[in-house]
Amino acid sequence: MDNKNNIVYLEELVELFSDKIGKVYPFFVDYKQQQVHWSEELKDLIGLPSCDMNVVDSEAYYNSCIHPVDRVRYIEFADSLFSGEIDVFNISYHIKTVSGKYIYCTTRARLIKNSNREPKFFFGVVENVDFTFGLDAIAGINNKTALNNELRLVQIEDVPCKVLFIGLRNFSKVNSIYGYENGNEVISNIAKYISDKVDQKNCYKCDGLRFAIVSKNEEYSNDDLIKIYEDVRDYIKNGIIVNDVHISVECYGGLIDSNDYEDMESTFDRVFYYVVGYAKKNSEKSFDIYDNEYMNLSRSKQKIRDEVTRALHKNFRGFYLVYQPIVDANTESIIGMEALLRWNSETGSSLLPASFMEYVEEDPLFYELGNWIIKKAVSEGKELIKNNKKFYISLNISENQIQDDRFIHDLEKILEEEKIPYENIHLELTTKYRTLQQADIKNKVIYLKTKGVNIVIDNYGRGNASVELFYKYPINKIKIEKDFIDDIRNNKNKSIILKSLTDCMRNLNMKVCVVGIETEELMEYIRANYYITSFQGYYYGKPMVIDRFKLYYDDRLVKYE
Repeated sequence: MDNKNNIVYLEELVELFSDKIGKVYPFFVDYKQQQVHWSEELKDLIGLPSCDMNVVDSEAYYNSCIHPVDRVRYIEFADSLFSGEIDVFNISYHIKTVSGKYIYCTTRARLIKNSNREPKFFFGVVENVDFTFGLDAIAGINNKTALNNELRLVQIEDVPCKVLFIGLRNFSKVNSIYGYENGNEVISNIAKYISDKVDQKNCYKCDGLRFAIVSKNEEYSNDDLIKIYEDVRDYIKNGIIVNDVHISVECYGGLIDSNDYEDMESTFDRVFYYVVGYAKKNSEKSFDIYDNEYMNLSRSKQKIRDEVTRALHKNFRGFYLVYQPIVDANTESIIGMEALLRWNSETGSSLLPASFMEYVEEDPLFYELGNWIIKKAVSEGKELIKNNKKFYISLNISENQIQDDRFIHDLEKILEEEKIPYENIHLELTTKYRTLQQADIKNKVIYLKTKGVNIVIDNYGRGNASVELFYKYPINKIKIEKDFIDDIRNNKNKSIILKSLTDCMRNLNMKVCVVGIETEELMEYIRANYYITSFQGYYYGKPMVIDRFKLYYDDRLVKYE
């Protein structure tokens, strides 16, 4: 079979599977004849002089079309194939077309050697990734894969670039009210409106319900892009007519304007996901500009996210607990301790939960970390309980933990294994839980209370703290948060509220712990004016590892006996 027949055979195979593998261009190399045969389509795409060329000329021409940044890697990869270091040629790169535009391609090929281990045949396909995955089926404009390729080129070419992105808010309502067909028509109309505003090659439909416009080499100024966003916003808010139905949609968005192009592709995703979350919580402010400062912050956060993920999946490496004393308000003796999570990052820095907790909560191992905290705390604290039957360990329980069907069983198992009485455990729930009103969660809390666990409402005074909790939940204690008492002596309204609240707790036979006591003066003032049963704060001790806590506990035990 000659080279032309070989390529015809390959093309027939490609045609047979074209619906599965997309736009691909076969090629065949015969090293005995020193001839290369390219497909006609590839010749036309990148401007090869002919479909039939000798090996030397083919290599020289094809390599010259590959983007300079990718070229060395491509040649080194080919050398590895011919030297026998690898068996399969599979590499992605950018290559210049006859129009001067770079497209993203992948070459997949095999090298056949003769009995002397010399190259005999080299055959395979070049896949035009931009063509195969480049268009969104509904919007009819470039899709997310094409955007990723464009952002890679930005990084490679190091050219000025801005990215405007627009997301549709609450679009599920459109689909549920008007149907998916009309919803798709709305998306198509929005895409057309955007592509009429700018060159269509700069427009992209991304995952979900979001669009992007890429401006390279200052093609559009910030003002231009902001105006485009405002026009799109007004267009969809005023309503789109689809099949005689008037459909109105709201949007949110942002503009990446930075000359920091490191990992532009993933930076775009991080910024957009941030805007999605922010826009859902802040309906008034739906647009912002993200500059170099944000890019650096975003990259720093991503580094922490990656480190946290590795730590969680390596048996919670670097995580540890510290304990803050809780003292009796009258005697000032230590009656318990709150377990608090810390993490030693890979750089050696000890970080507070505010720096990493949002990433922990996203991980599938978050629930297991919660169990690790409970087991670690009771294991490290059981000696204190053994020596003082009334000493307790206070544990913060997350919304995800208490919602999990395994929680009750796992908690009981840990306490049984460590031989810790239920009465020595205080579970702190936060008033921001939306789930506190759910019947199954309430039943879990009631069950734990009947077993002897003390139920504590944490951060009372922040968020949606409701007196409804006092008669609907079997609460033992509330914790008044630091922000509420910081200026209590100078804030008459706060003082009146705290007085009423603590008197109510006394009448209900519930306990009150005030958090954030940092000075003796503040402690004395609160103790003299309000019903308080315990204190917690730096005045009585900062959070400390268990060994230091035990020494501190022993010292105060001697002092206050």
